[in-house]
Amino acid sequence: MKKRWEIELFFKWIKQHLKIKRFFGQNRNVVLIQIYSALILFLILKVIKKEVKFKGTLLKLIQKIKYSIFSCVKRTFSWYIWLNSH
Repeated sequence: MKKRWEIELFFKWIKQHLKIKRFFGQNRNVVLIQIYSALILFLILKVIKKEVKFKGTLLKLIQKIKYSIFSCVKRTFSWYIWLNSH
């Protein structure tokens, strides 16, 4: 029973910190790749947060990164022209 509880806690941690709501497949390799990818992203964000001395949460950091990327793309790429070029 103890092992089952440890597994439950592990998946709870994954859902909370790695934002994996569901797995893309049931194959062992698919699940492991998804977990490893999420862990790598989580660790990269932790390193960025530490290096830039960001005081907010990881969620706020992710939001800032997404906004920065979108702003950069929006400035350099005209969606309107691309969508209407066909």
